[in-house]
Amino acid sequence: MVTHEKATGFSLWLVLQEGSKSYQFLSSIIGKLAAVYQTFNFEPHVTLLGSIEGNADEVIAKTRELSKNFSSFSISLKELGSQDNYFRAFFAYAEQNQVMAANATAQKIFGMSQDYMPHLSLAYGHFSEEQVLCLRQLAATTDMNHGSFEASNIHVYQTEGTVPEWKLIAVIPLRAK
Repeated sequence: MVTHEKATGFSLWLVLQEGSKSYQFLSSIIGKLAAVYQTFNFEPHVTLLGSIEGNADEVIAKTRELSKNFSSFSISLKELGSQDNYFRAFFAYAEQNQVMAANATAQKIFGMSQDYMPHLSLAYGHFSEEQVLCLRQLAATTDMNHGSFEASNIHVYQTEGTVPEWKLIAVIPLRAK
């Protein structure tokens, strides 16, 4: 039996441009893994900040404030990893460039303090060691550089409940260069 975890609050995501080659590439991987491992399909993204409490209007206002601090920037995906964490079961590490500064600023604006590891999840779930080994072997032939992208917007998601219950509530562009 597959179990699914629930999230709380709101999350800020850096999402690839829909329809881009990178978006198609990563969506394909996420979709295939979701089908094989009977878990949820989701939009490819790097979470900038998660588990934000408050109401939607406050979160959107603070995200607008945050967006004025950064212009668009590149996010490069690196090697693959896995953790015993439902939302980090299988992922690609993201290069720790401007995304770290953006996270630090977001935490300051939202009055939060969280450990942060920039990554792009490829599969959510609880996997056995054998399944993780299979995932790694499957991905060994995949060049994650095809998933690198330009972050130009912050997507604000209400992430209350399981993945199918999550809702996009705002797309806020980063400051123009």
